[in-house]
Formats: sequence, structure tokens, C-alpha cells
Amino acid sequence: MTVRKIAIIGATGMLGQPVAKMLIASGFQVRALVRDVEKARRLLPAEIELVQADLKNPVSLESGISGCEGLYLNLQIDQESRESDWAAEREGIDNALAAAKKQGVHHVAYLSSIIKDDPQSADWWVYKAKVSAADKVKNSGIPWTVFCPSCFMENLSHLQIENGKLMAISGTGNKNYWISGNDYGRMVAAAFRNEVARNKEYWIQGPEGYDTGEASNVFLKNYSKQSLKLQAAPLGMLKVISLFTGPKMRYMVKIMNSVTRMPEPFKGEAAWNDLHKPAETIASYAKRISV
Repeated sequence: MTVRKIAIIGATGMLGQPVAKMLIASGFQVRALVRDVEKARRLLPAEIELVQADLKNPVSLESGISGCEGLYLNLQIDQESRESDWAAEREGIDNALAAAKKQGVHHVAYLSSIIKDDPQSADWWVYKAKVSAADKVKNSGIPWTVFCPSCFMENLSHLQIENGKLMAISGTGNKNYWISGNDYGRMVAAAFRNEVARNKEYWIQGPEGYDTGEASNVFLKNYSKQSLKLQAAPLGMLKVISLFTGPKMRYMVKIMNSVTRMPEPFKGEAAWNDLHKPAETIASYAKRISV
């Protein structure tokens, strides 16, 4: 079935914005379901329709999704939350999928992560929520696509820059195939256009493999928007520091432990063939966002 209009939940985030823009550029009508319409208007292109909705409110989801053939889910677990707290990728995804099914959505796509396949994280509740969320999408009764990306280049520019320093983890060894949000957005758009992507799970990987230290150095050499100094620390040191800090730091260290320690073979060929072959490198990304 043809998808012309796509509802997005999570459009205003670091990874939601490039996907929303690429869907518009690909000719789709896009509706963003947001909690704060005024904030969303400042962040998203004028072509995107904005509708107030909340994952905790099933009625608002049904109204927001009505008339859309596609649904894209970019959900996150709050970094300061506990297992007993309500979570977007656990309870929230149930509400979103129920609303999508009720409104007759033809295709649902979900942003997951390769860390859901990391056996080292199997006992962590966040890991379990991510595995369960992907399974819920696959068992929803709606044609689906699940994306499992490697490291995003946006992490370098949005999360690792602090007080004139580019923060990095040293000595990890394992390489990750870094992908830009724009290239990923093109893949999402292609998945909604192409029925071959339905009922498939893809590893989303970029054209280059770097460990976190190497990636940070390449970014630093090509980024000119501001002067930065590299500050690298081994993961073991961050683990010790996290014992004496808040839950947000502990969450980030857990995620980075999976990202940096989990072996990442290249399995992105299926996504490249079916969807879009990514071309943006860390160097070209750093130069683009420096303008």
C-alpha cells in the first residue's frame, strides 16, 4: 500500500530532525506529534504539520495519527529514569502501536539500536526494553521496518562538545561504522517508498569504521565552527566516576560500554542495497556543520 503522509513521534530530537527534513525532501507529507507546538515550530521546517499529542494520552495519539498511512517512531528512555518509571520505549510504544492499528496505518518504522543485540547488556532493564520494543513493532500486525544504527555522527557535535572540549573515550579498540543523521533520514524515506523494506530489520552503518578516539580526532581536524581541544579518558575511569555521580552519567556509561565493547561486524549491505548507500564521512560531516 502506498504511503503518502507520515506521522512522526520524536521529530524534535537530535535524530528526529534530520529524518523529518529528509522525509519532506523526499516528497512525503509529514505530521509531527509533539507535546510543545511552539518549541517544535522553532525546530522544524514550516512544511511540517504540527499536532499536539502525548504518548501517555492514547486519545491524542489516535487523533494525531488519523489520516496518516505511515508512522515513524523515534523514542527514548529518559536517562535519569528508573526501571519502575513510565518509559516511552516500553509503555509509550504500546500506546503508539495501538493507535496506529486503530487508525489503519500501513507501515510503521522504528529507530532501535545495534546495542539491543549486545549480550553484555542482557541483564540491564534499558536493554530489555529496547529488545521488547522491537519485538512489539514486529508483532503489531502492521507492516514494519526496524532500524538498528551504529554510532551517529551527531553524537560528536551534539553530545561530546562541552566547555571548549571534545570529550572522547580512549583505548576502546572496537570500530563502529559511523552514520550521519542525513544519510539515515534518506534510508528512512526509502523504506517508506519501497515495499521491499517491509517486515525487515536493518543494521544501519556508514561508510567508515573508526573507534571513538579515531572518530573524535577526524572530527576535530575538520571542524572549524569553534576551537576545540580533545579530552580523552578510558572507559574504566568513567565507570569509576559514574559510581559517584547521578543516574544520567551512569546511563551514558552503560550505553558507551555496549557501543565501544560490542564487536561490530559490517552488516549494513542489505540497507545499502534496499534503501540508500550512505556517502557522508565524519570529515565531510564536520565540514558541513561548520558552515
